[in-house]
Amino acid sequence: MKKRLGKGFDALIGSASSLKTTEDALVEMDIDLLKKGKFQPRTYFDDEALNELSQSIRQDGIIEPLIVRPSTDGRYEIICGERRFEAAKKVGLKKVPVLIRDVPDLKALEISMIENLQRENLNPIEEAEGYNIMATRFHLSQNDISARVGKSRSAVANSLRLLELPDEVKTLVRKTSISAGHARAILSLREKRLMAAAAQRIIDKNLSVRETESYVEDIKKTHKPGKRRKQNFSNPEISAIESKLSEKIGNPVKIKMAGKKGRLVIEFFSYDELNLLMKRFGLTEL
Repeated sequence: MKKRLGKGFDALIGSASSLKTTEDALVEMDIDLLKKGKFQPRTYFDDEALNELSQSIRQDGIIEPLIVRPSTDGRYEIICGERRFEAAKKVGLKKVPVLIRDVPDLKALEISMIENLQRENLNPIEEAEGYNIMATRFHLSQNDISARVGKSRSAVANSLRLLELPDEVKTLVRKTSISAGHARAILSLREKRLMAAAAQRIIDKNLSVRETESYVEDIKKTHKPGKRRKQNFSNPEISAIESKLSEKIGNPVKIKMAGKKGRLVIEFFSYDELNLLMKRFGLTEL
């Protein structure tokens, strides 16, 4: 049995019995007044499934209203029901039932995420991108996101890791050619070309997640990245820069040179210290 999300959808938008309140309005609206939501996490629609929904709407109409909110241009932005909107356009409907709610950006995204997650409408990349918007646009920590969508912090963290995949592999996950489990297994390869090659092998050989994990371990054993020639400096200027940076940042800093290139390494010793570092750089906490 699949675990239900911690926060019910009714808790976010209100139950059917409470639709007609002072802040909610259930109306038939001209379809031309509707537009896509700017924070809609769902971006991929399966053509076959959309056609099936269109046929259902042609026969029975739209049973469940779309949820929308007023926009500054006089139109209404879709919070939930974009697939119903697309199907209604295919059928040629002029009006659709909508529930109007005046909610801010973050609440609109939260409602949309919850609705799609409970219906399992989002593919893993769309889910990760939704969490990423919450983190980057609204400055929510992973703990905050976890509390809002009813998922564990580790589930949110694992989802966000999928955004490290190369674009071609993300496309495969969007289309369910490979699963999120496959994608997480190949992430440990780190190099984009290796991840892309592994994804293609998963498809060609129809590998299970466990078989993929074994395959990835074999690659890691045999693949030895080319070593760069290191040049060690006992340059007092480098040491001085290290000292200045360490003092400025508040953590030990090391500059490691390799020819004309180099790496700047900032040391930390706990997650709390890492979060403090991220705050200093104006980044969102983990």
